This record gives sequence, structure tokens and C-alpha cells, in this order.
Amino acid sequence: MDVALLGADRWGYASYLAVVDYGLEDRLVRYDVLYRLDVWYPTLALRARREVAPLQAGVTLIDGTYGFSTQWLFRRTRAFYIIDVGLRYRPLWEHTPDGRFQKVRNRWDVPWAFVYSWALRFPYSVSPEDGGTVIQWGRWGFHDRRFVTVGGDLRWYAPGGRRHHVLALPLAGASRRVPRPKP
Repeated sequence: MDVALLGADRWGYASYLAVVDYGLEDRLVRYDVLYRLDVWYPTLALRARREVAPLQAGVTLIDGTYGFSTQWLFRRTRAFYIIDVGLRYRPLWEHTPDGRFQKVRNRWDVPWAFVYSWALRFPYSVSPEDGGTVIQWGRWGFHDRRFVTVGGDLRWYAPGGRRHHVLALPLAGASRRVPRPKP
């Protein structure tokens, strides 16, 4: 069961999204809030997410994600670039039956994304009809728990056999490196 609330100011400078999700079978509760401010350059985004998962024997896990990101947009004649870099904090708490909170994990990471697109979308079209889009994303963790995740997505749109028919060829992949446990 989901409840969502979204909106923007009159001029479109700020927008927000708030979602509450409750799983009827697993009793998992999720809270997700996103706020974007597009008044200055670059665009700023704040996000907070929390998952509350009840486990056996009265133990509950509380997984949080709190982040901040900046987004730069560069336009060219037919193409545009987007660079998005942020900072994210991800604590994991355990709530025991005796009412105590105990921190299980404390993780900081830097998510980033790069988008380059030269795809054309015509006013009467629901999807791009010519060109392509390249997306590269990843995150880097630091301190003693270093990890690197890198991924990419390539989409090429070519005119199909008939007018306004599009042949889209997506290609995606990802790689993750995690540290080896210390002996």
C-alpha cells in the first residue's frame, strides 16, 4: 500500500516528493522524501529515506539513507551534458526488544553520474527518434570500508522501417569491487 504526495511551487523552482510504503505481507515500512531546488546553478537535491523492517524475536532493523547532490547541466546545439555528484550517509540501526538502539553499520559514499545525449525528441513523439544517450554512474565509499561501483548505459535510437518508427538498442552493465575481509 502506497501513499504519495508531490508538488512544486508556482514557478517550478522547487519541487518535492514524499512517499510512504507499507508492505502488507512483510510489514516493511518505507519513508522516502526528495526535495529539489532549481533556482540557482547548479540544481540542488536533498533526499531522505528510511526503511523499518520488523524481524523475529522483537528485533527491528532501521536502514536510513540521507543524501545531498548537485547537478550541472550544459547545453550544446544538439546535445546536452549532465554531471551529478553527491554525498550520502547510510546508517543501519537495530532496535532490540528491551528498547535500545544499537548502530550496526555506518557508511558514507559519494554517488556520481554523467549523462551525454544527442537524441532528438520531436514534439509529437513519445520517445527519442534519432541519436543516442550515454549514461555512466557509480559510487565510491571511503574510510576503512572502501568499495567502488561503476555502471553504464548506452541507448542508440535509429529510424525504423517506416516513418516515426524507432529501433532502440540499449546496452547496460555494471561492476562492483568490495574489499576482502581482513584475516
